[in-house]
Amino acid sequence: MINKFTSKFRRFLYLLGFLVVATFVPTTVFAQDEDPIGTIMKPEAVKKFDTSGNIGEGDIGILYFASQLFTYITVLAGIWVFANLIFAGYSYITSSGNAQVHAKVRDRVTMSMIGMILIVTVYAVGALLGTIFFGNATYFINPTLEGPGTL
Repeated sequence: MINKFTSKFRRFLYLLGFLVVATFVPTTVFAQDEDPIGTIMKPEAVKKFDTSGNIGEGDIGILYFASQLFTYITVLAGIWVFANLIFAGYSYITSSGNAQVHAKVRDRVTMSMIGMILIVTVYAVGALLGTIFFGNATYFINPTLEGPGTL
């Protein structure tokens, strides 16, 4: 029993020693005055958003990009909901009284309405949070980005 305990304790000490060495040795070996990774250049698409966000070249255009992406995703979700409603209506008209098709149409319309309610709710919550925290309902929905030059 004692031999088993000392074996486990010895393994623990080896592990602890390894962790100490693994933590401190690489930092002293790889510590350099220059940047070992180098510089990362922005893609051209992100540079375009730097200038179109009216905040100046080389600033935080990625935020403007994220805002535009959110807008496009919302528009696509709305188009998807509309298309689902159209297809559900077409299926209902051509079902000829089939009960299974009626159940599928009901489910499709229900899910489309839930999706539309979620889209509206996200915008409502964003407007509510913007009003509560920043005094502007469109703070999250339609952000105005300010760079160092506009302060």
